Amino acid sequence: NATIDILTGLKKKVVTLTLKDKGFSTVEISGLDIGWGQRIPLTLDKGTGFWSLKRELPEGQFEYKYIIDGEWTHNELEPFIGPNKDGHTNNYAKVVDDPTSVDGATRERLTSEDPELLEDERLKIIQFLETCSKAEV
Repeated sequence: NATIDILTGLKKKVVTLTLKDKGFSTVEISGLDIGWGQRIPLTLDKGTGFWSLKRELPEGQFEYKYIIDGEWTHNELEPFIGPNKDGHTNNYAKVVDDPTSVDGATRERLTSEDPELLEDERLKIIQFLETCSKAEV
């Protein structure tokens, strides 16, 4: 995703994840943009009966799992994929600003099964990395 961010910028959108409460004590999320070793707690709205999390995410596809009272699970009412090569089924959030835009098409191409950088994209990344290394000196 870092390559795509360099080429298309760091556009972000707010994503809201919700889960109907069934008497849970705690609900957390792992994965997303924080990795599998971290957790973010969801907040229970007693008025609506839903746990929720609002998170600003850059464009891309982010897999995640719910941790309900310490048990890892996915929500079958949200998009999910799996089982993956490790046997896990995960939910995912796909964040797209405008899928018909050039940036959206680039992101889709570079996250496909067989991504390939174009020559001008390679040059843009090289230029970006050279600029970063000069700024650190």
